[in-house]
Amino acid sequence: MTRGTRAVATIAVLAAVFAASAPASGNGFRNAGITFMCPRSPAVCVVKPDGSGRSVFVMAWYDGSGDPSWSRDGEALAYWVAYSDTRKIHVFWPRTHGSTELDCGNSRASQPSWSPDARSIAVRQDWGSFGADNPEATIKILSVATSTCAAVTTPKRRSVDSQPAWSPDGTTIAFVRQRFGGRPMIYLVRPDGSGLRPLTRGSSPSWSPDGTSIAFTLADGVYLMRADGRGRRRILGGLRHPVVRWSPDGQKLLFTSLRCGQDGCRARVWTTGVDGRDRRLVLRRAWFGEVSWRPGA
Repeated sequence: MTRGTRAVATIAVLAAVFAASAPASGNGFRNAGITFMCPRSPAVCVVKPDGSGRSVFVMAWYDGSGDPSWSRDGEALAYWVAYSDTRKIHVFWPRTHGSTELDCGNSRASQPSWSPDARSIAVRQDWGSFGADNPEATIKILSVATSTCAAVTTPKRRSVDSQPAWSPDGTTIAFVRQRFGGRPMIYLVRPDGSGLRPLTRGSSPSWSPDGTSIAFTLADGVYLMRADGRGRRRILGGLRHPVVRWSPDGQKLLFTSLRCGQDGCRARVWTTGVDGRDRRLVLRRAWFGEVSWRPGA
């Protein structure tokens, strides 16, 4: 059996397992699983929402990979893959076993975020000198069908636009802008680049499934706010470099906290209710920030 055949067989088994996971919520989506980059192997791994049933979902036979992101319907997985000094967005469809690679010309894309209709992917696109001490990046949109690329934000020296998060209605992209030496700020912008406006200090924006609220991180805490930036409140604290992701059913948050030891730094991953209660550890070791929910219909 070839390496590719083994991967297909593994995916078929996992698809059947996760199809029988948690029941759908009132919004029509359920939390089918948690996807993360395995800390000791070049692979995308999955667990059930309670942290059980850990398995390799797809092997990543590249120089590096990360930032797994599922389409809203749970039919397609995107993540970046590295070839030496370049990064492209790899898209994989588990149901058909199809795949494709997308890039924006200079092949340094990462942090994919799907449009609600799964036709486009917003990405962080690095530019300027590779490996520069002061990185520079913008937000761009990749067409899945044509691999063409459209700019959303404008390149600025000594400034990084990153962590795009597409709103459920498709009209807005939240992202993080950080100028060299400054603090990260969450912005909102339309996919065509218009309507740019600052929202609040923070990072890791994640929309609620109904589009009315945004979860984000600031310093050692996880916060919630309304989509217009009002009503900000802290629900978790005492974390180290946290990342947060809102669940497909709207009832839970996935969050991480960095933990460092002799073998380097890894993230611990928890779930919690949107009020910060019922906190449960689901993963003890994952790559920092490299986690996402898998939706199910």
